[in-house]
Amino acid sequence: MQPNDLEKALEIAKDISLRSGIIIKDNLQFGIKREWKSDQTPVTAVDKVINQLVIDTLSSSYPDHSILAEEGSKSNPNSKYTWVCDPLDGTFPFIHGIPIVTFALALVDNEGNALLGVIYDPISARSYTAIKGQGAWLNAERISAGNLDSKTSLKNLSIGVVYWDDNSSFMLPLISKLMSKGVKIFAPNSIAYMDALVAVGEFGATIFPGKSAHDSAAASCIVTEAGGVFLSLEGKSQRYDQPCNGHIAAANQEIYSQILQAMN
Repeated sequence: MQPNDLEKALEIAKDISLRSGIIIKDNLQFGIKREWKSDQTPVTAVDKVINQLVIDTLSSSYPDHSILAEEGSKSNPNSKYTWVCDPLDGTFPFIHGIPIVTFALALVDNEGNALLGVIYDPISARSYTAIKGQGAWLNAERISAGNLDSKTSLKNLSIGVVYWDDNSSFMLPLISKLMSKGVKIFAPNSIAYMDALVAVGEFGATIFPGKSAHDSAAASCIVTEAGGVFLSLEGKSQRYDQPCNGHIAAANQEIYSQILQAMN
């Protein structure tokens, strides 16, 4: 895609995010009905409605593109591009009426690189966006993870984490190690929400061992364009059109290096 094409695609993605945000905000309440998927994570009618909105809108605008979304996808084996979406990141808080929830959407090329990303927090009306090579933005203002460039110590650094039973044997000792170094741990169960805070320089890092591309694709573009590090737990870049290996998003190389040392 040419730059003008990416700008048009970003506008479409932003429009979808705003429409999805209205649905999320209108349905945020106590006692919302939920079901439990085979992986023991919750899903609501809101997740499914937004997922279908994404598929319908993008299928109309880009009929040749594939769509990889958490609650349903559309595959085109010959496509050069894949839209990767988490229709409601933060379903755990959402089902309890807790306003920590985002919509996330990215456009990924056939090499697995995120070309653009949108993370929208409808409760606070915060729209984090980026196009590869053009920087990152919060609403109309340029943002930078470099607000934490002077940080060289983990002490009093805020780090967001998400973990489940099947990776707690890895995550819990790491969290304990980081806390012993003075790190402040947050675990609100919305990784895109916390990745956005890394991009704007509020959080020092996120640690996320999940493998779903929809959890990380949009953030990979936004955090990187904001000047942050977004790499796997093994220190490698990864594809976002297929399952991932988990990631760390850190505000600067020094913080990232110290987290890797704590892991070891």
